[in-house]
Amino acid sequence: MKLRTKIRMTVVVVALVVVAVPYAVGRMAERRYHQLLSAFNAQYGNAATTERYERGMFSSQVETRIDVERLLARLAPGVPASELGPLTSCVIRTHSTVRHGLFAYPRIAPLQPSGPIVAASKNVTTITLPPELSREPVRLTSYTVMKLDRTVETQLVIPPGDRMVANDVMLTSSAEINGVVRCDEQLKPVLAAFAIPHVTLVSEDTRMELRGLRGEFTTQHDASAAPPKATSLDITSLAVTPQDEPGVFLTNLSFAARVEHSNALHNVMYTMALDAMQVAGDTYGPITMRTAVRNIDAGALDRLQTLAKNAQQNVASGANPMAAMGLMMASMPDVLTQFLQARPCIDFQDWSVATPHGTFTLRGMVAASTAAPVNAFAFLNAGSLLSLISADLTGALPQAFVDNVLLPQAGQVPLDFTNMLAKASATHYTAHLIFTNGLLTVNGTPVRLPGWD
Repeated sequence: MKLRTKIRMTVVVVALVVVAVPYAVGRMAERRYHQLLSAFNAQYGNAATTERYERGMFSSQVETRIDVERLLARLAPGVPASELGPLTSCVIRTHSTVRHGLFAYPRIAPLQPSGPIVAASKNVTTITLPPELSREPVRLTSYTVMKLDRTVETQLVIPPGDRMVANDVMLTSSAEINGVVRCDEQLKPVLAAFAIPHVTLVSEDTRMELRGLRGEFTTQHDASAAPPKATSLDITSLAVTPQDEPGVFLTNLSFAARVEHSNALHNVMYTMALDAMQVAGDTYGPITMRTAVRNIDAGALDRLQTLAKNAQQNVASGANPMAAMGLMMASMPDVLTQFLQARPCIDFQDWSVATPHGTFTLRGMVAASTAAPVNAFAFLNAGSLLSLISADLTGALPQAFVDNVLLPQAGQVPLDFTNMLAKASATHYTAHLIFTNGLLTVNGTPVRLPGWD
């Protein structure tokens, strides 16, 4: 074969690849887009529709519209449109420029997509609000990557500037606001992160300034039906200053929660820490709260949420509110029984709060009692219900608080605090509370609760 012929064949093959690959990837991107739209509509009540999908060789133009009324009906089931006010008249439209395959230039920072991608798009969303909420449309820019493994990553970008909210409220951001969402092939979020460097919200009577807000939510990929979840939130500083009133100032607030699953039970761990909180000239902090809520019956929790949702929908549809609540309360004993049979407990692992009076601490546990039989009838009587609860708590109260605040008020409350506190040191009193089978002892002394027979 002559060299010239080989060169011509090579050129033809390269041309076919250059044309065929973008065409094939463009079709794949369009198919994946419609799959994602179907997944979104399955979750949010067919709220999204495609007004235009114009596929080109190397890129496509897409117009999407979201029916806000349908979206709210799924997010707030049972709430009549009349109660949602002007929100139902909002219009959300998105114009997307989708680049295919090798011609896609994703911008997903700070989390760059890993692995090959099918398409990347720049999306400009325009939210038209009624005049009573905003005089001008809100425009947001986002960047989306559809990966070959069928997962999706999206970054939301809000540029700095001033924005009017609800007519008389001004929102000012001095730096770009970023958010990243990573979803699985069913469009369910597995990671969401956002960063707000500095915003100020000013109304007629209040000013709020927020710095260094970072948040993250993750759900680990797992073969189980309920994979572990984790949430974190950090704020460098927050100042809320009402007009003619003392302000509230927070410094270095952090919150974290983690949900783990064992068979049909949930275990939730919470951590909250705060360096300082200034209120009306007083400083509180550092504050630390570490709590674990164990053995939450997942089935009972789902049933409780369903009961509440059904009652709300019944009331919204015109049913008698008392009848709807009656049906819900009739099922509560059985749900309560499920909860208590799993022996749920709240573990106060480490609670500590520094105040102008001194430092308060609390440790211990509140749980379902193992001494009393668990049955639905306990729900009908307050005394029987309390018998199903046990507690073992130890608290430390600063002497300045006891001497200057608690004891001077002792005669105005039913309980005698003088028998409930023990001097533990030169600076603190302690109280060790044990409650089991309806009996309360404090520092080894039985205490009769007011109104308890």
